[in-house]
Amino acid sequence: MLVSDILRDAATVSPGAVCATLEQRELTFGELAVRTGHMVQTLLSIGIAKGDRIACWSDISLDVLPVFGAAAQIGAVFAPLDGRLGADEVLPLASYLRPRALISDRGHAADVRGVAVEAGALSAVFDVEASTLTTTGPGRKGAPAPSPQPPAAGPKESDPHIIYLTSGSTGRPKGVVVSHRASWLRSFPGDCFFTHAGGPGLVCMFPQSHFAGWNFTLECWQRRRAVHYVRSAGADALLAEVARRKASHLYGIPAVWERILETDASRYDCSSLRQVDTGTSAAMPHLLERVQERFPWCELRVYYGSTEGGMHTSLAPWDLWRKPGSVGKAVPGCRVVLAEDGEILVANEAVMSEYWDAPQETAQAFDGDFYRTGDVGTLDPEGYLTIVGRKREIIRTGGESVAPVEVEALLRSYPGVADVAVFGVPDAQWGEVVCAAVVMGGDLAPPGVSHVRSFLEDKLAAYKHPRRILAVDAIPRTPATGQVKRALLRQTLTDGGTGGV
Repeated sequence: MLVSDILRDAATVSPGAVCATLEQRELTFGELAVRTGHMVQTLLSIGIAKGDRIACWSDISLDVLPVFGAAAQIGAVFAPLDGRLGADEVLPLASYLRPRALISDRGHAADVRGVAVEAGALSAVFDVEASTLTTTGPGRKGAPAPSPQPPAAGPKESDPHIIYLTSGSTGRPKGVVVSHRASWLRSFPGDCFFTHAGGPGLVCMFPQSHFAGWNFTLECWQRRRAVHYVRSAGADALLAEVARRKASHLYGIPAVWERILETDASRYDCSSLRQVDTGTSAAMPHLLERVQERFPWCELRVYYGSTEGGMHTSLAPWDLWRKPGSVGKAVPGCRVVLAEDGEILVANEAVMSEYWDAPQETAQAFDGDFYRTGDVGTLDPEGYLTIVGRKREIIRTGGESVAPVEVEALLRSYPGVADVAVFGVPDAQWGEVVCAAVVMGGDLAPPGVSHVRSFLEDKLAAYKHPRRILAVDAIPRTPATGQVKRALLRQTLTDGGTGGV
């Protein structure tokens, strides 16, 4: 189960089929296989060998694909870095990963050498055809590249394939090491996005630095379909790409679906869509109802997974209204159980190998064969999972536990509230008190605490009611997955910032 075999097989069976697009550009499987072969020789010529780490700092680009494919073929470990990051942000990541080479696109060419030198890595810039590299770096001083050497024995399926840097809602990123076998299994046809080979492709809202961005890519390639990239996850960009490419699948996190639902439907021909999906964060039933109303001819599914564990559960279209609020049952090959404190534990053959260079954090992340997700949930008698919140985000007030998502679900229906996030702040008397950050629509003033508590009186126990309301222009979220940065909101209040309360 090697990642390089996915591209090889697709290029053998369907060489003329489109494998990826970005705006007007497109690549076929055959073209990508040829460019990947050239890139293998190029990487070998600069001394890249099996087991070396290659950090790739690039905006979304088709030219990253040959680097990704060549690394997999050689057995080097690919580590994608977000192209939106500046040099000062990339340097600590490169220092943490300690790559043999830091490769960038031309947009980062002015900074890549300095970052690479600081991190002790070779630096390289790939050209628009992604088949040659201009290299500089420690010990090279512009010296001619050595002759390409044939690769040693290729990678084994248990060898590391890729390192994803988790975005996370708090703390520094961790490097999630995923093996070839795990990447292959995560993208293999199953209870996922496609059931047949060939056909229209998927519009991908995620950047190429994110687990989902590469997993969607490999899922498409396993089925010999195209992945359609966009430069931004704006509603217009996504819908325009659906119309342009006659795509059959569109995935969006809840925040993206909210933007799509606010866009004029008549501007884009989305009749080619057959499946629309969501997940990552809690998908409220009212949002699912609106998505289904917008695309009544499509199947709608909810997925729950993680960078560390791949896909965990899915909620099928026929269960959406029978199990409102649920994220479904465990997908084939995955076991989902709850710890005594309600934490969701998952076990499957596609779980990560480790956190890079973090043995203590790796040990803490596992309970035997089970990965600790950090999410808290409930399982009903039929095995359907509902996510209550993050373990570290559960609010402890007066000896009681409050799940932020439960309060948020109700506050979204408060008149004039456009977005909301609930979090806890320390309190001498109660331990913590419940707070709500609200974004109001139009020019409406934020509600007072008494009005909010009156609204919730018959809906929630009194200890779950917010004791403070924080008016904000926008809820801070992680860029790719839309997770609320509750720690940042908490800091706004605990560091003495009381404006807007």
